[in-house]
Amino acid sequence: MPAPPRWLLAVPDAVRQLEKLDRDLVTRRDLEKLFGVSRARAAQLMRTFGAELAGSSRILRRADLLRQLKKLPGPAAVPHQEQPRGRAGGGPPSGGSSRSSGAGRRSATRSSGGRAWWGSSARRG
Repeated sequence: MPAPPRWLLAVPDAVRQLEKLDRDLVTRRDLEKLFGVSRARAAQLMRTFGAELAGSSRILRRADLLRQLKKLPGPAAVPHQEQPRGRAGGGPPSGGSSRSSGAGRRSATRSSGGRAWWGSSARRG
């Protein structure tokens, strides 16, 4: 099973922040900040949560987003996946070169796995 996306862990804090928000509409940039995700992942989340097109941008109604986020399982329900041995620091394995050919990286980021229960692709982020 693929690791759950990191943004799921930020859902409880995002809900608290959205409840305090004084605007009725949420933008992609808001999702970037709320979940700590990249621009591309925020755009994907906008589509996942049903954002409407407004001109050339997409917007979400804050109330609709809150409703959807509250339906998601809490962080306790997100399975924890341990990091592989030798990679705890996030760098290359000890004794390995810090340079890579990029071939393995390419195949890892272009996963064609099926959809997971949280409604996004199997890729991390």
